[in-house]
Amino acid sequence: MNHNKTNIYKSPNLGSQISKNVIDFKGVETFFSALNAPPQLETQGHVGENNKLGKWTPEEDQELREKIQNILRQDPSASETSLPWTKIAQGMNRSQRQVRERWFNHLIPGISKKPWESWEDELILREAQNRGHQWAAISSLLPGRTSNQVKNRFHAHLSRKSQREAKE
Repeated sequence: MNHNKTNIYKSPNLGSQISKNVIDFKGVETFFSALNAPPQLETQGHVGENNKLGKWTPEEDQELREKIQNILRQDPSASETSLPWTKIAQGMNRSQRQVRERWFNHLIPGISKKPWESWEDELILREAQNRGHQWAAISSLLPGRTSNQVKNRFHAHLSRKSQREAKE
């Protein structure tokens, strides 16, 4: 076996050679550690140092409801679907993405928390077969159910059920 180092790439930034047979991993590590990736910013919707992870408390839910109600009162042109999530997230120790998803998936008025009924399951299965994974379109046929609820219901319960039935 020939162990000669044959250069196929040489970079002054890498500081080492990557060869056909041998890679200098210290050089590769140096190269990647030298890259300065931009920090994840809270304003981009990322969870930063000051943002919490985990379950929402009832106090946080109430604070979010109040902030949204205040914005809707102050700006009549605002709607529940187009809110300034960055502004709302400020002071809550949550990212704008966490705040937006909490609102749309759990707190928006009219969301149904009742158990799923058989007709809803049948409709989801039928529509998923006809439309594919167009959860927003399917959820529009189910009053009080969000697209996230419909997607989760399909993947957690119904897709397995339909696969079992297909095998029988």
